[in-house]
Amino acid sequence: IEFKSSGGTGDHVGGFDMWKMKASTDENDLKGEIVKVPQVRLDDVASLQKDGVFALKVDTQGFEPIVFSGLSESLKQHRVKFVLFEYWPRGMDLHAGKKDACVAADLLSEFNRAGYTLYALTVSAHPKAPNGYKRVVSERPLDDFAQNCQWYFDLETRFPSPDYRMGYWSDILAVAPNATPDEELFVSKLGDWAKKF
Repeated sequence: IEFKSSGGTGDHVGGFDMWKMKASTDENDLKGEIVKVPQVRLDDVASLQKDGVFALKVDTQGFEPIVFSGLSESLKQHRVKFVLFEYWPRGMDLHAGKKDACVAADLLSEFNRAGYTLYALTVSAHPKAPNGYKRVVSERPLDDFAQNCQWYFDLETRFPSPDYRMGYWSDILAVAPNATPDEELFVSKLGDWAKKF
């Protein structure tokens, strides 16, 4: 695949200005070098592991649904015991080209259909996000994926800012049904950081 970078990280990803949550018009972003990067499906990597994959961490700034589209067989076969990934509804919708579609809820549903137990970790935002969102984290619905995704969008309305558009995110820990009690021990040590869906 072609990978284009202006050399920066974080606020400018894949031709998008993440601060403004739209396609970048910044001259430096548009003239970035294009590099051809080999790609491999995560299913192919997992199939090479005799005993499967113990843990996988994915944080691709909103491209998680695309990454996990190459892991569907391994999820169905529980070849990955623990998956930790960034859950950023606003970023996922931006990269999918589907504003306010809650693509992130579909990703949670895919893990759920494969039998994984999901844990939502703490809610995060950019340091320049409006203050106050942390006091309503306990209201985050964990019994419905679509409502959970919408809750992240609703935070933007509840805590408006003319300059902040990045939204809010969390990490999700997905635990395969074949994880042993000893392996699941570290999940219990997360305590209040992890809330079960």
